[in-house]
Amino acid sequence: MNLEEFSLAFLERDMTMLAPVEFYDFGTILSQVIYRDDPWQVEFVILRPGLGFPRQHRHPDVDTYDFGLGGEQPPFFVNGNIATSLRAGIRPLYRVASSDWHGIGEVPARGACFLSLQQWRNGVTPSAVGLNWEGTPMSLKHKTILQGARAKWIKGNNADIQL
Repeated sequence: MNLEEFSLAFLERDMTMLAPVEFYDFGTILSQVIYRDDPWQVEFVILRPGLGFPRQHRHPDVDTYDFGLGGEQPPFFVNGNIATSLRAGIRPLYRVASSDWHGIGEVPARGACFLSLQQWRNGVTPSAVGLNWEGTPMSLKHKTILQGARAKWIKGNNADIQL
């Protein structure tokens, strides 16, 4: 099975059978892992309104499809360009490879949310994409978490920017 096949099958399944696996508070983002079967994982991600978000970062060991859920969705950027959804309709779907720099524009006033459908690579055990990070942290809280033992943080050229 590849990531596309997993993602399509997951989106067709009965979502009422999902149960929380883990919860993360990264400051500007909340993340609830709702499915895990290594190397596959799904995170429900909530973007808090009005708190900002770094435009460019990547997850060096995770390939994803990001699926927008209801409401106004912020612009999504991949490798510096506004991304085009892979599917037509109200719910956008974006493909993000582990090598892709990506991020979002301004978070809408009421926040936003999406599903991150993931394939973890390179023998890395799934945790949360916020713990597998290259680039500037999204908040001071996230920076503190990235300095912990469970995280993989590649700082890059701009990781010491004041938050």
